[in-house]
Amino acid sequence: MADQKVRVLVERRPGNRVRLRFLSRAPNAASPGDTEHELGGGGDARVIVGSDLLGQEALLASISLGQMQAYTALCARNGLSIEIYRDDALCTLSDAGSESSRVRVVLRPRLVFRGHDTPAARAAAIRLINEALGQSVFFGAPRIAIELEPVFEFQSPE
Repeated sequence: MADQKVRVLVERRPGNRVRLRFLSRAPNAASPGDTEHELGGGGDARVIVGSDLLGQEALLASISLGQMQAYTALCARNGLSIEIYRDDALCTLSDAGSESSRVRVVLRPRLVFRGHDTPAARAAAIRLINEALGQSVFFGAPRIAIELEPVFEFQSPE
């Protein structure tokens, strides 16, 4: 069976809201085409329960949202101010339906921080993103490989 791929864009919005946008729906999906969901403050997932999400999309959204929440909390505790968090995540399911099926998730967050781009700030951003991944309930799970490809930008305060 051919690999199945899904993609989700996760964006932290003002007012502690999150927007999920599912792209490149599988041809066999119940309702093909992009779908979008806005979650209330705190990431209230009840909004998407009962929707037409594929299992693979729900898994990808869970991993991406969990990483975002853990990372933004760690950054706040460590004095790093995130202005923008946008993750363009991709999930590939190989050998779907077989006992040897594997899931590969690539998280590609674009992170814009308020502050100067110093070696210490960049080192903290890198350390914390890996620490957040280590907190994921999916990290180290059999058959799930999670990779990070972050892009860090810093905006100096005016």
